[in-house]
Amino acid sequence: DEEVDQYLQSMKANYENDQQWQQALASIGMTEDEYREQLGLSLLSTRFRDTFSEENQASDEELLAYAQSHISNYDGAKRSSHILFDASDSETAQQVLDQINSGELAFEDAVAQYSKDAGSAANNGDVGWDALNSFVTEYTDGLSGLEVGQVSALVTSDYGIHIIKCTDKFNAPEQLTSLRQIPTEILEQLRSYLNSNLLTTAFNEWLENQRQSVDIVIEEIPEGVPYYVDLTQYQTADEGEDAATDGEATDDAATDSADAESTDAEGGETSGEGEASSDAQ
Repeated sequence: DEEVDQYLQSMKANYENDQQWQQALASIGMTEDEYREQLGLSLLSTRFRDTFSEENQASDEELLAYAQSHISNYDGAKRSSHILFDASDSETAQQVLDQINSGELAFEDAVAQYSKDAGSAANNGDVGWDALNSFVTEYTDGLSGLEVGQVSALVTSDYGIHIIKCTDKFNAPEQLTSLRQIPTEILEQLRSYLNSNLLTTAFNEWLENQRQSVDIVIEEIPEGVPYYVDLTQYQTADEGEDAATDGEATDDAATDSADAESTDAEGGETSGEGEASSDAQ
């Protein structure tokens, strides 16, 4: 319950006030209690699926076979580092770029001294492989023309001004015979995908076995008991024709309407209570 509450509060924090939160719930047709219940079921389902993971880890042989089928998707992948400047600091960015190109300033030293991206600056500006990340278009375009060791011109994106350096490139081998031929980060993504597939397959097999092992009998609704109601007796002639054409039974609203019409025909005049009932219908 505590975990469900934490997830619920984290979702509510995305909205400025409770009114917006309630509007979001209304847009999906749920109350907060109903949403909380669905959240709990979702977390429980995820936890249960995770119990299959320990027994369904890919062996190195399975991983190699999987990699051989998918390694072409990573051919040409590039790893890069960058120095990030504020968008308003183009003059400094150009000066730093000139110093890097002239050899006066090492790229790694420039990262430590100038980069506004604290996360990557702690690792010499490294942002990983483009095939494993979703970089903004401007960054991807700036990196695409670089070979290993080359530095880009100034690249402007919504994040600011970048100086990009290509630090590695992966060319998929024609014959993949060893996992050592694959960069560690790419290999770990392949392993994650394969393990996820194995888990899903194992879970679905378990679920199907459960379905097959359970004896489910669907009984017909018996007649002549209090909850069996034949609505056809409440149909008007027109409704009967419509039901025969569309295959649809009349609902309670139609039943009430037929009763009200019958009262009108017999009494000639409806009471104020009857009018309110008609308005409600």
